[in-house]
Amino acid sequence: MNRKKVSGAVLAVMIGISGAGAQEVAVPASPDWLRHDDLTTLSVDEAKRIMEREGRVLSLDGLKELSPEAAKVLAGFKGEELDLMGLQTLPAETAKALAACKCDLGLNGLTSISDEAANELYRNFMGRRLILKNAKDAPESLRLLVASRKVSDLVLPFTNTRTLPSDWQERLIPPIEEHAAEFPDSRSADVYFSRLVRTVEAQAPAAMPALVERMASSPSVHVRELAAKRRLVLEAMKRPLELKFTALDGREVDTTKWRGKVVIVDFWASYCSPCIAAMPHLKDLYAKYHDRGLEIVNISVDKEAARDSLVKLVAKLELPWPQFFDGKENQGEFAVRYGVQPIPHLLLFGPDGMIAAVNPGYNALEAEIRRLLKITDSN
Repeated sequence: MNRKKVSGAVLAVMIGISGAGAQEVAVPASPDWLRHDDLTTLSVDEAKRIMEREGRVLSLDGLKELSPEAAKVLAGFKGEELDLMGLQTLPAETAKALAACKCDLGLNGLTSISDEAANELYRNFMGRRLILKNAKDAPESLRLLVASRKVSDLVLPFTNTRTLPSDWQERLIPPIEEHAAEFPDSRSADVYFSRLVRTVEAQAPAAMPALVERMASSPSVHVRELAAKRRLVLEAMKRPLELKFTALDGREVDTTKWRGKVVIVDFWASYCSPCIAAMPHLKDLYAKYHDRGLEIVNISVDKEAARDSLVKLVAKLELPWPQFFDGKENQGEFAVRYGVQPIPHLLLFGPDGMIAAVNPGYNALEAEIRRLLKITDSN
């Protein structure tokens, strides 16, 4: 089995917590602190007896080995932290069982771990934090897990809600850049930057050029590729909307003939549940504002084999606006032009054909449509 020795040197690495200089503090036993540090081995029956008690922290720091069966029992601990600081090695099957743990998992004592065991934790760990004191020289997959979860805890609360803190450039960009530098071959930094780009486009579009330039200098080839794609998007956004195609129902579409109107371009797919869930709202907007100058176009990023499914879905949803389909998924002409990655992806164009908003929330979308159509409460 391939094992990499973990250096005795030091740095505490924790998910969600800066571990540098971390101190180990002796905590007296309490009803919340279940200590069984005298145990060096643990049978399944012993594990079950221990699990009969409830507490905040379960400490088994004396364990030198742990079977997969006993680990499976311990993984059901419902407190906040499970400490197994005495384990120096972690077999793959034991790691697989512990990955189901939903609390903090302390493995500070690890001195060797197989790549297989590290990958089990990397792929399947369900807990909040993985605590590794001596993780600096651990297999890259395990270090990537720790680092990724740390960046996730920092970045995703903002990108998932499409909000940006006032200091987002100082708070969110440097950790992703550091992650890309440490793991240049991983796609994780690319994912974090993609999410950040989507949020910045919606909330602070004027900052996009500077963000793209920072991404272009990344040591990660994946991040640099993303930057190159976003440069093309920035160029496309400087030009008026121009889409020409034959829709699924045979009608000819040329958006240049819609100058003076407001246009929604909505990228979607027949398999995308959030996209489908948004259609009633778009139909409501179309019914309210079409006669006043609103047009909508759907751009499908389905694969070729999904044509029939898309046709049936459009009929079922009774969508009255034109549907573009070329079967090229997100490599189609329009998807590439506007840098579409996750869907739904919605662009709003003003009467001059220029982009007015990218992925606005639905309330903001209607307000922006009314503004662009110059509709006031009185009319």
